[in-house]
Amino acid sequence: MELAPKDILAALAPFKTVNGLEPLKLGYIQDIAIEPHADRLCVNMHVDDA
Repeated sequence: MELAPKDILAALAPFKTVNGLEPLKLGYIQDIAIEPHADRLCVNMHVDDA
């Protein structure tokens, strides 16, 4: 199975902060990059809360 940015977004969709904010709906997540390595994947996200 291949992991795609949409899969990460789907996993983050229900996430809320302790203040009840929903970072995904507020547009805080700007970019997702998935980098394959020998035995794992690295997921990098640009998060902007400004």
